[in-house]
Amino acid sequence: MKLRLAVGTLGERDHFHWWSSTFLSETGRSFSSYNFARAPLLASYTATAVAAKRLHDDRIGRSKTFHLFRLPLADEIGLHHAAAQSRTELLQSLKLGSEELMDFLEKTAGERIDAPVGPIQVGELNDAFTERGIRELAKHYFSAFEQGFQCFPYFADNK
Repeated sequence: MKLRLAVGTLGERDHFHWWSSTFLSETGRSFSSYNFARAPLLASYTATAVAAKRLHDDRIGRSKTFHLFRLPLADEIGLHHAAAQSRTELLQSLKLGSEELMDFLEKTAGERIDAPVGPIQVGELNDAFTERGIRELAKHYFSAFEQGFQCFPYFADNK
């Protein structure tokens, strides 16, 4: 959930502009507070994830692949419930500045790599929620943001 939040925020227009949304910006969160009074932070997080999902799906494809923003339905439901349970802690757990988010990604990655431009398979679906899978995602996103290009790590369906 935190990795999705970090990458989602960094991909927004105010940071690295992979997608044009600004739901997690100050203005975006104000908009969500007005329109989604019961759960504004969850609404901003969800809307950003949808914007990121669209770009990832366009670049990777949807057939037999999964990525940080599109996982099997049961896992998506679990992530949504976890985000809903931690509403205020969700966005407060990470500072929303680029530097703090990049530090989080670097720490999660554990090492630096030279990620390729574009889609890259980093494992199979059963790796997605393992420490190795999360590190692979973080390494590739960190490298791409740091070097100024788009990289889309994904997991192949292992069925």
